[in-house]
Amino acid sequence: PVGGEIMASTGDVEKIKSLTKTIEGNQTPAERKETAAALMALLDTKSEKYGGHAAVDAALAAGLPSVLRYRLDSMDGDWMAEAKNGAMDLMDELARLPQLVETFHEV
Repeated sequence: PVGGEIMASTGDVEKIKSLTKTIEGNQTPAERKETAAALMALLDTKSEKYGGHAAVDAALAAGLPSVLRYRLDSMDGDWMAEAKNGAMDLMDELARLPQLVETFHEV
């Protein structure tokens, strides 16, 4: 971000924790895509809603890389519909964010 580091609000940190639990649970393909998009908005440095290091730390503390690894590697749920609607692509993009990819190989 231009002009210095943006800090995540307490609400953003709690939202990331909640979204991580949500994406880990049972969702329809459309819901999973929506959850992945919400996480991407908070964790992508190019996003207007980027929450900064606090948001990344919250995602790591909530175990997001492990959840993404499971979601991407398993055939759990309606994975074919998630592949077709772009949810899998979004989760893959999330897992490849530089601030998360550093820990992805460790899970």
